[in-house]
Amino acid sequence: MLGLLLFGCAVLYATNMTSRSVVDSMLHSEAKDVTRGWLNRAEWELFKLTEVFATGSLRAIDVDHLPDTAPGDRVFRYELYDRTGGLIYSTGVGGLSAETPPRSFVMASVTAASKELKSSLRDGYAAKEDGRTRTQYALVAKPYPPLGDSVGTIVAYVDQTKQAQLLTKSLKFVAAVTAALILLAILVPSLLAFFKIRERWKAQAHIQYLSDNDKLTGLLNRSSFGRELEAKLELRRESGGGIAVIAINVDRFKDVNDSMGHAAGDSILRCVAERLRTNIGAEDVAARLGSDEFVVALNDVRGPVEIVGTVQRLRDALGSSYWVDGQEIPCTASMGAAVAPDDGDDVATLLRHAALALDRAKKVGRNTFKFFDRDMDMAFLRRRERANDLHQAIDQDQFNLVYQPQIRLSDGALASHEALVRWNHPEHGNISPNYFISIAEETEIIVPLGEWILRRACLDAVSWPEPRNVAVNLSPVQFKRTSVYELVARVLDETGLAPSQLELEITENLLMWDTEAVLRELTKLRELGVDIALDDFGTGYSSLSYLSRFPFSKIKIDRTFVRALAHDQRVNAIMCCIVALGRSLGMTITAEGVETQEQAEFIRRLGCDLAQGFLYGYPVSAAESAKLIEASKTPPEPRPESSAA
Repeated sequence: MLGLLLFGCAVLYATNMTSRSVVDSMLHSEAKDVTRGWLNRAEWELFKLTEVFATGSLRAIDVDHLPDTAPGDRVFRYELYDRTGGLIYSTGVGGLSAETPPRSFVMASVTAASKELKSSLRDGYAAKEDGRTRTQYALVAKPYPPLGDSVGTIVAYVDQTKQAQLLTKSLKFVAAVTAALILLAILVPSLLAFFKIRERWKAQAHIQYLSDNDKLTGLLNRSSFGRELEAKLELRRESGGGIAVIAINVDRFKDVNDSMGHAAGDSILRCVAERLRTNIGAEDVAARLGSDEFVVALNDVRGPVEIVGTVQRLRDALGSSYWVDGQEIPCTASMGAAVAPDDGDDVATLLRHAALALDRAKKVGRNTFKFFDRDMDMAFLRRRERANDLHQAIDQDQFNLVYQPQIRLSDGALASHEALVRWNHPEHGNISPNYFISIAEETEIIVPLGEWILRRACLDAVSWPEPRNVAVNLSPVQFKRTSVYELVARVLDETGLAPSQLELEITENLLMWDTEAVLRELTKLRELGVDIALDDFGTGYSSLSYLSRFPFSKIKIDRTFVRALAHDQRVNAIMCCIVALGRSLGMTITAEGVETQEQAEFIRRLGCDLAQGFLYGYPVSAAESAKLIEASKTPPEPRPESSAA
């Protein structure tokens, strides 16, 4: 803008100088025209100018015949000079104090230019009606005679004051308009270019902001947080001190999204971000890594006490109730911390160790905080090693299925089998499903593994000597990553197993995820003819609405209730309610974990339909199951009590 202003001033100055030059030129030309007209009108023939110029004097009688001049005339004064430049006569009108024209102004020789009038513009004082007034006049010289050798010069004084003012005003106006047009011609494109560039700058700044910040909360995103943390670590290496990285998760955030919608969840995330900003120091940074995952880097911490104090402040802030659309929503947060340089001195290591500490805090209990320790890292490495092994286990045929019988309590007959997966690791031997199933779900290997289990169980059931139902457990991850209905329909078609012989077991945790989508899948499976069982009932987020909305044909009571039957009257009451509820909804009730005859009698009296547990049989291979089916024509006596787990 300053450059444009300076350029505009230069244009105005140049235009003004040009207009002055044009005015002077026009005044010169106009003065010559006025002088020619005056000379033509004057009656110089009445006396002999030739004799006057020759003698260099003028008789008094001749003066009376000279043209008159007055202060109001354009030619308000004239003078006669001989060929040597000597003044012969001057009207003296106007009272000018101007100097006598220089000799160079007197035309003593005849040339091709002698016919032209010489002129110049001058300033002086002329006598006016209101007194002496400053006047701009033109001094014009004409050789005499106009043809032949010059014998003298007539000098006329032409008043140009009004003409100069008029021309100056006109040309100044024209110059101003011209300058304005030039400026507009330059300024308008310049302004358009400036605004375009400014918009581009704003767009680039916005793009940079979006690349550095989380769109929803305005906090730093993962990449920009990594750069900030790396810069702080570099300063720490030079100056010492410590940096704490705190990983934060909002507890049960998924429940809020599922029950109130994602708009409410987004509102809570924005509130979390604002509370983080207001409860950390000016040199600390906060970021959102994704979903409900946040991280804070505390700069220049001096010890665990300082970290714990900040963590407690953050927990108090994040644990306060949130209000969404007038509704109070209680939330808490779990946290895990890693400290540089003890727990790592680079961004990736600190983030990983803080995440491990957070994972430990969530497993211990919600609204909890944990520091990282090396045991967590070793456990993580072991789990990662098992995850790598799982990728190869399916192709290398390291898995096999065993089947545990389910007995009908009314007559002791073998009703069905539950398929259970086992992993025989080539180096580590048999690995517990409780361990590797969780790893498979975390890494989503459960999707191909679950498909293998389903297909293998259906093939085994088809090979049995008599039709028996087979129960297969499904993971929530399978519902998230694939169409379970399409998978089941395809496997049944490929293996030839009747849909009525297949029973799919799901846990209550699945129902917390995208309820409507799960409901659609389960409904299609029931329409296909497959039975749906709610497994481990009573241990998850039990809700009676699930039983009424979802197409369950069986409820499986968790083993923890069965074990407590003999010594806990409250458990007995709960079991009675579950059985009565299931019967009222037309569902089959199965009790898991039956290990003693006493437990068997209890569940029989309560009204359970089926029983499963070590009292009736351990999980065995498909071939052994076939033998049990063959022998089941005569109902077996219950096995002796066993304490095996």
